[in-house]
Amino acid sequence: MYDIKEEEIQKLRNLSSEQETFSTVYEGCCRNKRVAIKVFKQNLSPEEQEVFLKEISLFGTISHPNICLFMGTLTNHFTIITELMDMNLLQIFKEKEAVSLFTRIYLAKGVALGLNWLHDRVPKIIHGSLTPSNILVNRDYRAKISDFGLYKIKNQSVNLLQGDVDPGDLRWYAPEVLQGEEPTEKSDVYSFGLILWALLTNQIPYATAKTVFELKQLKCVLNQSPPMIECCKSLLDLITECTSPSPTFRPPFKAMIVRLEIILIDIAITDTVGNSFWRKHWRDKITVDWIEFMNAFAVELHLLTNRTPIMTLYNSKSPVLEGTDIPVNIKCLKALLAEPISPDVSTLVVSLELFGKAIGWFGPLESKDKGQKFLERVRCTLLSTWFHGSITTRDSELALHTQPVGTFLVRFSTSSTGAFAISKVAIRNNNKFIQHQRFMHDVAKDNYFIQKEDHVCNCYSSIVELIENEKVSLGLLHPCLGSPYSSILMTEDFKGYVNLNKIKSEN
Repeated sequence: MYDIKEEEIQKLRNLSSEQETFSTVYEGCCRNKRVAIKVFKQNLSPEEQEVFLKEISLFGTISHPNICLFMGTLTNHFTIITELMDMNLLQIFKEKEAVSLFTRIYLAKGVALGLNWLHDRVPKIIHGSLTPSNILVNRDYRAKISDFGLYKIKNQSVNLLQGDVDPGDLRWYAPEVLQGEEPTEKSDVYSFGLILWALLTNQIPYATAKTVFELKQLKCVLNQSPPMIECCKSLLDLITECTSPSPTFRPPFKAMIVRLEIILIDIAITDTVGNSFWRKHWRDKITVDWIEFMNAFAVELHLLTNRTPIMTLYNSKSPVLEGTDIPVNIKCLKALLAEPISPDVSTLVVSLELFGKAIGWFGPLESKDKGQKFLERVRCTLLSTWFHGSITTRDSELALHTQPVGTFLVRFSTSSTGAFAISKVAIRNNNKFIQHQRFMHDVAKDNYFIQKEDHVCNCYSSIVELIENEKVSLGLLHPCLGSPYSSILMTEDFKGYVNLNKIKSEN
C-alpha cells in the first residue's frame, strides 16, 4: 500500500551527522514533493529485518499533528519516506538566544502530545529511543516525533556491554534500559525528562561521561541526576519526577500535558494576578480571540458595572463611559496586544507570551485599582510620539540615520523581560552615529530604572517620567516621528463587546 519505486525518489543532500550509525537521512524528492529519505543500514540480521517490516507496517496507520508523517517505503532497500522538516531539536539547542524558553517548552508539549498518542494506542507503541535528533521541528515550531518503535533495531546496533565506547545517544536512555531491560512508557518519560532539562539548560546531559561504563556508573550506581538551574518551580518539579531513578515515580504523559500547560503560563506570566487570570480562562491555550480576551479582562478588572446588560468598551460617547479614559485605554491595549492570527487572516488574537511581556513592561496587574496603573502606563507610553514599540535595532537605525543629532525613539528590547531601549542620534569627533541605551522595568519594585555612566541608578514611576527627567542628561532633543501608534486616536474600528451579563453571574 505504501510501496514507492526506487526510480521515484531522488536524493539531493545528506542531512545526517557523522555520528549517526543507525541510518542515513537525505533531503530528497518523490513525486514532485520534497521529502526526507531515511536509509537504514543494509546489514540487518533476519530478526532485525522482521522487526523493521513489522514496525513500518504500523507507521501508515498513525496520524497525529505531532508525529512525523509517513509517506511510503522502499521495502527491499530498508528505506522509508517521510515529510521533510526544517530541523531537529539538537539544532534548537544551538540557538540559545533565538528561541525563547516559552517556545522550547511549547515544543516539549508537542512531543508529550505525540508520545501520549502512541502510548494510548491499542496496541500501544513505545518509542524506546527518544533523543533530540529524532524530534523534528518545522518553521512554526511544531515538534514531530520520528523513529518510534525502532528501538529493537537501534539498540542491537549499539552493544550496551561495550563499556569503553562513547555513549552517544545512550545519554538520553533510562537507567533500566542501560542495564538491559526492555523500554517501557516509563523509560520514554525518562528520556523526555532529560529533553526538558536540555531545553531548559541548553546542555547535553551527562556530557562528562566519555564511555558507556562511566555513564552507567553515573546513572545506575550513583543515581546521579543532571544539575538544575534557576527556573519556575513547576518546571523543575516535572523534570525531577520524569528523571527519577525509579520508574514508579515518573508521571504518565496524560497528566504531564496538563502540567506543561500550567508551566507555559508560569513561564510567560510571573505576575500573580495575570497568571491566575489566564489559568482561569484559557489554561490549555496559548492564543485567544481578542474580543474573548477583552470580555474576560473587563470582567477581571471590573472596568464596568453590572447595571448595563451589553456595552461597548470603545464608545467614548456612552453615558457610562463619558469622561473616562476607558475607551482610549482599550484602544491602546488593542494596539499593544492584538495581532493577526496569520499573515493572510485578519482575525485578531492575543498570545499568552505577549500578554506576559506586556505585564513585564507595564505591570504589575492589580485588581484593587481596576488595572488603572497598568492601563495608564500603556496609554501614556503608546501615545508618546517618541515610542515606536517592537521595532528591531536595525529598523530603529534606519529610522534615525538621516535625522539630526538629538533625535531619539524608545522601543521594546528583546534582551530580557521588562527591557526597553532608547535609540538616539549622537555625535563623536564630528561623526554622527546611532547609540542605544537600555533601561529596565522592575515589576517587583514597580519602578523603571536607568543606569548612567557614573553607575548611578535613577528610578521613576513611568516611562514618560523617565524620559522627561533624563532627556537633558541623555541629549534627547527631538522625538523621531513615525510611531506605529500615532493613529490610535483617529480610529473608530473597534466593534468588540463586553458581555456584562457575565459580570452579573460572577459578582
